[in-house]
Amino acid sequence: MLVSSLRSFSIALLAIIVVGLVAAPRTALPYKITPLKRVHEALTLMASDCLSSQEARPSICVSSRSAVRDYKVVQDETLALKVPVLGAISRKELAEAVRWPDDPTREVAVKTIAKFGVKMKFQCKSLTGGLRDGLLCSSHYGPLQYWHAMASSCEESTVETQGKVLAWAEFLYEVAAGADLNQPHCEYWQAQPKEGKGKLAAVLAPDDGFPCNKDGAPWVIGTPFSLKCPNPFSSLNCDVLSERAARLSALGALLHMVQDSYAQGHTTRGSCEIYVKDGRPLSKIECRPISQFYTYDKQAEWKHSEADAPPQIESSCLSGSTEVDDPILASAIVLWIVQQQKGTTALTDYLKERVFLLAKHHKPQAGTGDCFAEQLMQIDKCRVKNVSEERLSAPNISFNRTGR
Repeated sequence: MLVSSLRSFSIALLAIIVVGLVAAPRTALPYKITPLKRVHEALTLMASDCLSSQEARPSICVSSRSAVRDYKVVQDETLALKVPVLGAISRKELAEAVRWPDDPTREVAVKTIAKFGVKMKFQCKSLTGGLRDGLLCSSHYGPLQYWHAMASSCEESTVETQGKVLAWAEFLYEVAAGADLNQPHCEYWQAQPKEGKGKLAAVLAPDDGFPCNKDGAPWVIGTPFSLKCPNPFSSLNCDVLSERAARLSALGALLHMVQDSYAQGHTTRGSCEIYVKDGRPLSKIECRPISQFYTYDKQAEWKHSEADAPPQIESSCLSGSTEVDDPILASAIVLWIVQQQKGTTALTDYLKERVFLLAKHHKPQAGTGDCFAEQLMQIDKCRVKNVSEERLSAPNISFNRTGR
C-alpha cells in the first residue's frame, strides 16, 4: 500500500513538472527536438533528397534564399538512401537517428518525458562529473558538448574544439560504416593516439572513472549508441538496442554535429542578429568560417533555444565562391561519403576544409556569444573570465527591425 501511494505521488509530481515545462516556453529546453521544432529532421531529409537527385557527389542543394522547409512537408516524400552495412534507410529511421545527440538514451517519449525534463531543467546544471552524470547531461552541459559543435568550457581553445569535433566525426564514421561494435569501449579509446581520437579518451574512457570502473557488464564501443532507458523514474538500468540502431545513431550524430555548427547559438559565423522588440536572436544560417565555438552553460537558455528555431538561409550561402558549404549540402556530402565508403580521411578532410573551417582571425578561446547573454549588450561571461587574453570590445550584434 505504501509503495503504491509513493508511486502515485511520484506520478502526480512528474505530471505537475510536465505541465510546468509546457507552460514556460521562454525557458524552453536547449536544442529544439521533437515534438518541438524539427529542424534537424527537416535538414536531414532535405539533404537526402539532394543526394538522391544527383548521381555524382552533390554540388548544390540550395538555389535561393529561403527558410528551411517544414518537416511535415519533407517527411512524406520518397527516400532512396542506401549505405553499406545498413542497406536501405527509411525516412523514419533517418529522422529518428539525427535526434540521437539531443536524446541519447531515448527518453523523449510519453512515459519518460517528465524524467527528461527534470534532468534538463534542474539536475544537469549542477553536475560536472563527466560520463558518470549520464550522456544527456554530459553532452549538453559537460565535457561532451562537442557532440553539438560546442566547447566544453570557457577555457577550451578554438583549435582544441575543432580537433575534438573532427576526432568524434572520424569515430562516428567508423561506427556507421561497419566497425566491430563489440570492441571493448575502454580498451578502444585508451589505445588511440593522443594526436587523433585519443584526445577524447580522457572523458570517454578515464582509467579511474565511469564507464571503465563500472560494475556489471563492461561497455563495448556500440553501447553509448544503443541505450534506451524506459523506466520513468530511473536511468540506471537501460535496455540495449540492436546493432543497426547503434549504427544509425552514429550516422545521425554525424549529421547532427555538422548541422549544429551553423546554429547561431553554437558558433560564430559572421555577426549575430537581435530583434529590437524583444531581444530574441534571429535564427539564420551563414556560410562563413567559424570565428568561435560557444559553451552552453554560460548562455541564456531561452535565447539559445530561440536561435535553434527553423532558420533563414542568408545570402552568404548563395554565392558560387562560398568558403564553406551550407548545412544541407554539407549533410548531403557526408551521406555521400558514407554511402560511397570514401573513408575517414576523406570525411575529416572535407569537414575541416568546407564545414569546420576556422576563420583566419578566429578567437583563441570559447565564448557564450554576443547575442546570448541574459541582458542585451551584456559582456560575454567567458570574455570577462579570460579578460587577460583578449581586449574587451563592443559586442558583434546586428539589430533586426523588420520582425521577419
